[in-house]
Amino acid sequence: MNVYVRQLASELARLGHEVDLITLWRDSEHPGQARPVETVTAQPVGEPPGLRLVSVTLPETASAAKDELPRHLPAVAAALRAAAAQLLPRPDVLHGHYWLSGEVGRDLAQDWDIPLALTLHTSARGKNAQAAAGESLEPEVRERAEQRLIRETSALVVNTAAEAEQMRELYDADPARTHVIAPGVDLEVFRPDGPQPPDAPSSEPQSAARQDHEPVIGFAGRLQPLKGPQVLLEALGLLAANRPASTPRLLLAGVGDDAFTDSLHKQALALGIEDRIKWLGSLPVAELATAMRRADVWAVPSSSETFGLVALEAQACGTPVLASDAGGLRSAVDDGRTGWLVGHRTPEAWAEALRSALGDPAELARRGRAAADRARGFSWAAAARAHVEQVYAPSQRGITPGPTVAAMTTSALSPQDLADHLDRFHATGPVATPRQANLANIQGFLDSSEHQYMGITPAAGTTYDDVFRLMIERVGISDDPEFTEGVDTISAQLCVAALERYAAVLADAVRPGATIFFATAHPAALPPIYSRLAAAARAAGAEVLHMHGGIPWDDGQVRQVSDVMMVEQYGGLRHTHRPEPMELALDRLAEQAGDPAFLPDLVVSDHGMAGAAGTRGARVIAIADCNDPAPFAGEQQGLIEVVVPMDDNIPPEAYAPLTDFVLERAGLPIG
Repeated sequence: MNVYVRQLASELARLGHEVDLITLWRDSEHPGQARPVETVTAQPVGEPPGLRLVSVTLPETASAAKDELPRHLPAVAAALRAAAAQLLPRPDVLHGHYWLSGEVGRDLAQDWDIPLALTLHTSARGKNAQAAAGESLEPEVRERAEQRLIRETSALVVNTAAEAEQMRELYDADPARTHVIAPGVDLEVFRPDGPQPPDAPSSEPQSAARQDHEPVIGFAGRLQPLKGPQVLLEALGLLAANRPASTPRLLLAGVGDDAFTDSLHKQALALGIEDRIKWLGSLPVAELATAMRRADVWAVPSSSETFGLVALEAQACGTPVLASDAGGLRSAVDDGRTGWLVGHRTPEAWAEALRSALGDPAELARRGRAAADRARGFSWAAAARAHVEQVYAPSQRGITPGPTVAAMTTSALSPQDLADHLDRFHATGPVATPRQANLANIQGFLDSSEHQYMGITPAAGTTYDDVFRLMIERVGISDDPEFTEGVDTISAQLCVAALERYAAVLADAVRPGATIFFATAHPAALPPIYSRLAAAARAAGAEVLHMHGGIPWDDGQVRQVSDVMMVEQYGGLRHTHRPEPMELALDRLAEQAGDPAFLPDLVVSDHGMAGAAGTRGARVIAIADCNDPAPFAGEQQGLIEVVVPMDDNIPPEAYAPLTDFVLERAGLPIG
């Protein structure tokens, strides 16, 4: 959280804003050195100009344990009030990070009559819902405080669409005041070859270039049960028991309380792996980046994360990530491209995942390259701009924009400028999806494999070459049949042309009384597009259809998340290419309409959901990636009216100009 707050504050200052970063000075490790007098000091940080560090020191909190802090919060607020006239100009907006800061900010925002924004970073109910055996539960006082803050704050900032839905379910958060803004990564520090001038080209990730070395696993985080180092050690012990001569090395960075840290050392000794672990302690960011580049794979076995910034930092270094299939890690890691999501948080599952990943150096290299490419789309500058445009400026004007709208503009880009933007963020041009996946999925579609069928059956007599040519013509993949491995492409020109057709269908379909249904199979990235399109359709008089209740499916539920239908599983939102969720949703909508033949006037969706709707006979517009041949075959067969070719998993805020373009072309309000 400290990295997040400092980076965001610095970028806000670089945008020309004056930022006071208020913090409570504490030294719980050295109580004898605690400063005995109450002070509030403000010092310019130096670079960037406009950023000051405001430090509050109270005798009673300097050496207090974390769980003792809540009772001292009124004293912190009182100290800031007393010092405000001398040190702090009245701010336009106050932003609390974490619930303790939010509680102090709530009192000050009321005193100063200014808006309060809130980023929790973690929530008590979210952590408690995912807590594993041995993890302590968050106290009720925190739950009550978070509930109060979420109810009263002007804006709640979350990292992912899944977290937004979790806040709605657990705290009844208002979707109209909830804003999804992905964090960034310091790309000058976390990059494949270390800090370089901004214009220096990235080269091969170090881990990807090493084929004949001892495998290395990395881990960084607070040493506590929630972060899962004990799971990782147990998994390493299983690998050592099965193949002692080839046991990987573990770089373990982080600190924790003495009791748990001691238990980890004892666990390592008992498992016979102490000599395979390098205990790094707390690392400066530059040294952490070096450790990440040394590792072949980075492990994040947390039971819950709202995002998992360490996973993004490792990817920026060109190191693929193994992470728990939980919470925000589903957004931080692109499963199958930049790393692997491990479905069960057990030593056995993690041992098998590590064995499989480390056993395929070529795949590690491919995912490492894709990881570095994807991480370049996450910048703190973009996160800061989204905060200003989506949260701070609307709060000052007393205007609350819709949820999940990042970097909204008042006019759209030209086609060429949009194409340049899409290339810059790797939505088009060289994309993260490797060539070998594209070619394998062509055959998978012809074989009607579970993940490539997507509700579309190949036309009779369709050959591999037929689908290959189709993907060249409609997507812009390389036309070289000898090119079988590496980075493939999507044509920006084909994407923009498809967006023009997509907008034309919207312009024709969206009218007073029309019924429009939105659904996505990619909850990590695409919901912001559909949420804005839905808001614009409703403003134009159309009815945005909502499914009533959830429908059980495949250990999860097909359900409505605000204006977009998605699949929920194990407490999060699931990425799926299968058609069944849409089939179930259309059945439910027909049941609600009292007409078995009912279909929406337009379905706006992607992947297998789009294929199922088109096969059912609905009018459909869709989005698909270069490794998804089924929707493009559906378009060729006339089952789907328009399919837009683009990478479907870039940072969500990077889709905002694309959405602006579609809305303007469709004659609908941009926002």
